[in-house]
Amino acid sequence: MRHIWHWLPMILVVAVIFILSDIPNLHLYDDKALSPFWKDIVKKYTFRIGTKGFFSYVISPHPDFILHKLGHMAVYAALGAATFLTTKRAGVAVLLSMLYAVADEIHQGFVAGRSCRFWDMALDTVSAMIAIWLLQRYLQKRAEAKRHELQD
Repeated sequence: MRHIWHWLPMILVVAVIFILSDIPNLHLYDDKALSPFWKDIVKKYTFRIGTKGFFSYVISPHPDFILHKLGHMAVYAALGAATFLTTKRAGVAVLLSMLYAVADEIHQGFVAGRSCRFWDMALDTVSAMIAIWLLQRYLQKRAEAKRHELQD
C-alpha cells in the first residue's frame, strides 16, 4: 500500500493534463485583446506546415499559441519528472511520458475545437525527456556531493 503513494505525483499530473485536454475550444488569450500592431505581427509571422490533418501544424507569435505551447512544455516536464521519481528509471519514464502524450493527443482529437497533432506529441515527449535528463543530472550531482561530504 505504501508504494501507491510514490505514484501519486504522477497520477496528479496525468489528471491535470486530462482535465486541460478535455476543455473544448480552449483559448487562453482572446483575439479581440490583440492590438493592431500584434495582429500585423501574427499575420506576418505565422507559418503553416500542411493544411490540415495529423502532421499539419501552425507556428505563430500569437499569445494563445505561445501560452498553449508553454503549457504543453510545463505539464509534460512535470509528468516526466514525476514519472522518473516514481520509476527511478529514465528510459521507463520517457516511454511512459511518450505513451501518455500519444494517448492525450488522441483524446484531444475527440474534444470539440481541439485537434490531434504529431508535433504536439513530439513537443510533449521532448519536454519530458529534458526534464528527466535535468532531474537525473541534479540527483547525480547531489549524490556525488553527499559522497564527498562523507569522505571528508
